[in-house]
Amino acid sequence: MSALDGFTAVKALGMGAVLSSVNPKNLVLLLAGVASISASSISGTQQAIVLIALASLSIAVPVGACFALGDRAEATLMPTKDWLARNNGAVMAVILVVFGAKLLGDGIQILS
Repeated sequence: MSALDGFTAVKALGMGAVLSSVNPKNLVLLLAGVASISASSISGTQQAIVLIALASLSIAVPVGACFALGDRAEATLMPTKDWLARNNGAVMAVILVVFGAKLLGDGIQILS
């Protein structure tokens, strides 16, 4: 994780693309999100906007904080980064349990 801190923007973009494309968990979550959004009654254009907005939210918030806070952004965001790095397993477990429960609930609803 500490090696990522020294990446340039282009290298970070490439690494993000590689890591997200080879991780089966990301693919399953993407497909579940696409299925949920496409099952809604909104138009295709609105569905695409929602998908892009949700997908970019985890990147937009820290980048927005960097632009808004300038030099103070690192001091503000670093404790959150450190906490997430220390508690990565627990955070991922909670996220996957919540998504799993949601997908299971949706599946039961579709079958009933």
